[in-house]
Amino acid sequence: LQLFMVQPTPLTSSMWLTGSNTTPRWAYVFLLADCNPHQPTYRGLLYNILSATWLLQQYKSRADVVVLVQMTSAGLVLPEESLLKELRIHIRYLPPPDHPPTFYELVMAKFHVLTMVEYSKIIFLDGDVLPLCNLDYLLELSTSGRLGDTVLHAMYEDPVNAGLFLITPQPNDDSLVQWNKSLTQQNRPPIDFRLWNGKVQSGWDFYCGDSDQGFLLYRSRVWKHRPSASIIVGS
Repeated sequence: LQLFMVQPTPLTSSMWLTGSNTTPRWAYVFLLADCNPHQPTYRGLLYNILSATWLLQQYKSRADVVVLVQMTSAGLVLPEESLLKELRIHIRYLPPPDHPPTFYELVMAKFHVLTMVEYSKIIFLDGDVLPLCNLDYLLELSTSGRLGDTVLHAMYEDPVNAGLFLITPQPNDDSLVQWNKSLTQQNRPPIDFRLWNGKVQSGWDFYCGDSDQGFLLYRSRVWKHRPSASIIVGS
């Protein structure tokens, strides 16, 4: 957490990609899933997203803010849409499930970001993440090639943290299909990884190793078409 709280050096026009005539289109994306207006337990996350957006705007972020909303059933809309629109937040509704969603389905819904190819770079944040500075510097460092197309960070006893990551959407991304095949066929290869303290471990039995955090490690280390990746460890 301390690493991401460090106030970055302000970006200057000279830091944009050499030869680029257009500003890259970036986005911060949040997920608000399992929303039922009649049981509004999602509002804690909603208020945090509003606060995070306001802070990013105060820090002069150049990126859009997008909220992926998944209601519990068809025909429902978020009653608080006007609050999001006041802060110029883009709302995208995901198809509602036709059955009570499992934990796996809820946490994997965030990877709709892989299809958002209209953005060159995306930082995904869980609904309970509150940035304390402008994180555009991560987008810039990835755009300039000083960080990879995927940027992850280790967290405590986990090799990656699915609550905050950067990805570069690309057309025809089949990483999620291949991940699901690896689960059903039980053919994930052995893997080594480093934890936050630099300690090396191996295997897939870390927290959410069979869902979102495992998928991020798979996509950055195992997937055949894996993009360049930077995984932040240590202090």
